[in-house]
Amino acid sequence: MTFSPKIADRERLPELRLALLGTWGSVELSSEEAARASIRRLATRLTGRNDRAAPLRADLRKNLFELAEKAMAGGASELYLAIEIVPGLTVPLSLTVFWPPTPVIGSLPSKPDTVIDLVISALSSLPDSANYKNQLREDVGDTASWRRTKLLSNPADEGAPAYETLLVDYWLAVPGTQRVVLLTFSTSLLESTAQLLELF
Repeated sequence: MTFSPKIADRERLPELRLALLGTWGSVELSSEEAARASIRRLATRLTGRNDRAAPLRADLRKNLFELAEKAMAGGASELYLAIEIVPGLTVPLSLTVFWPPTPVIGSLPSKPDTVIDLVISALSSLPDSANYKNQLREDVGDTASWRRTKLLSNPADEGAPAYETLLVDYWLAVPGTQRVVLLTFSTSLLESTAQLLELF
């Protein structure tokens, strides 16, 4: 899959290519109408057209649109949903791609380390930084990355029980620039956190 920054200077930024294990679907985030249309197609792909599955499709569309609304509100560029990680294995997992529009001031375009180190310094100084765990700073190919995780508590709603969601943020320096891209994985499969971190 190829992810391109949907911003004014996208032609000056390289594409991000990811090899995603298994089968994934996508939700179009260019507008509310486009999001709803792609969600309808995805829900039908996952549940079929059987009338007995209509309530399931409706719930799926509702949940997916809530996820898309949050992604659009946060300025996301792309939203992807895991359909199968391996044949027969469905995992509740999404990937949201963000291209923050501003450069990392003070960093050196030729040195991804300076970009990521400044991002770490800035985000670690925020009041909510203590809520993030599993932090890992490492070099990846010709760039540098920073991972951190956070647990979100979701209250019970309309008969559905309360549950927690694991967010895994990967900040990547865009080579040759003062820019970063943020990949956020989200899953409710908390018992497999270690394995999922390895997968991500």
